[in-house]
Order: sequence, then structure tokens, then C-alpha cells
Amino acid sequence: MIVNDGSNDKTEKILSKMSINYISHRLNLGLGAAIKTAVNFGLNNDFTHMVMLDGDGQHPTYLIEKFIKKLDSYDFVIRNRFHNLCNVPFPKLSSNFLASFILYKSFGIRMKDVSCGFRAFKIEEDLLKFSSNRYDFIFEQNIYIKKQIYTIGYIDIPVIYYFDELLATKYEEILSFFNLILAYEIDIKNKDIVKKIFDALNKIKSKNNFVFTYKKIDIFGFYLDEYNSYIIQTNYNFAKKYFESIIKNKIKGYI
Repeated sequence: MIVNDGSNDKTEKILSKMSINYISHRLNLGLGAAIKTAVNFGLNNDFTHMVMLDGDGQHPTYLIEKFIKKLDSYDFVIRNRFHNLCNVPFPKLSSNFLASFILYKSFGIRMKDVSCGFRAFKIEEDLLKFSSNRYDFIFEQNIYIKKQIYTIGYIDIPVIYYFDELLATKYEEILSFFNLILAYEIDIKNKDIVKKIFDALNKIKSKNNFVFTYKKIDIFGFYLDEYNSYIIQTNYNFAKKYFESIIKNKIKGYI
């Protein structure tokens, strides 16, 4: 089943000519809202499992059966782009490091790929109760996985990026991520990192450059007004070692 989230191109016209189930939002409501629509459809039609993937060509559809099969052994199955760091562009490595590091220091969440949009899970009504309706749904689901102590399986997939495009992170994605973390402030025992997040968020709200600093870590965000996006930068070697430590399951005590 496809959710057409208010596309203003010919998506719905093309879908109407195909023999598939689809639901269209009249307006663009966001990734989280699209997922909730799919979850609601699944609940109302007696489906038990769901595989979600983006429609930008980065997620190979031939892996869907592999995701479903792996759900026999895990509660959640998530793709992993970071099994071969040499193929991950530095801006994407940096932006994922920002999200991964904050989730780890805030909630103890250790995932190989925290921002993946290619994942499979058992359909639950709780997913409809998430506050997130946009891209931050992914991160709220990560927090939910941690709270429920669910098991996570990974499937390594090819890293596909288009280098003729600006590899920046949209302003709304960064803003919603930081807002989401603070929405769960009550669950964060590390109050020092809460202050760091507040400091960065105040800069982000004004669309200014920001720096997130924690101990020996500096992660910089440079706002691009023309694209309404941020370029994220940090120490490449440190970010690389960080992800390598997660892959080897040796992150505890690393930072």
C-alpha cells in the first residue's frame, strides 16, 4: 500500500492507473503522518507486519522479503548504511553522527543507523499515539524501541547517494529532531546534555549557525539560507571511529 503524502506532481495520476492500494493526503502532512496512515490501514485490514521505505530510489525493493523474514527473529528490522563507511559522504556521516550521538548520550540508544527510513516492524496501535507527524517520527520510534526493550535486527544495504545534489539536512528535520529530544526531557538523566541541546536549539530556531559541544566533541551546523538547510560538520576521524565502535558493539565507555 502506498501513501501519497500530498504530492503536487503526477504521482496520484500514475497511481490511479495501477492495480495497487494507495491513499492520498490532500496536503503534505509529513513522513510521520504518512506512516500513521499506513499503520491505521493495516490495523483496519488485519495486517500484522509493515515494511516502510522511501520512494527516492535509495531503498532496494528486492530486500523487502528479507526484511519480512527477519521479523521472525526480531521485533524490529532496520537497514544499515554504515557497514562500509568509505561509501558514506562526509556531510551525511556528520549529520547522522549528530543524531546518533545525541540519542546515545540522552537515552542510551545504540543503533547502527538511527535515521533510516527502511525498516520493518509489527503493527501496533501505540504507533498512532506518537506526537511526531514529520521526519522526527523515526527518532520517536527509536525511543519507543528502547523503552519497550525490543530486539533489533539489521540488514546491510548499499549506500546510494546522488553526488550532483546538495547533501544537506533540511531545516525542518534538524528543528523537529531537537524539539523531539526535549519533549522527552523527563527521560534524560544527563542534565548537562539537556543544556547543550537547548543552546543549539535556540540558534536553530533563529536559523543561525550552531555548535553542539559535549566534552571533546564539537559538531557544527552551518545554515544555508538559499536551501533552508544545514550542512553539518565534525571531526571525520572521530565520527568514523564512533560508528565503527557501534558496529563492533564496543561503544560503551567510548565517550
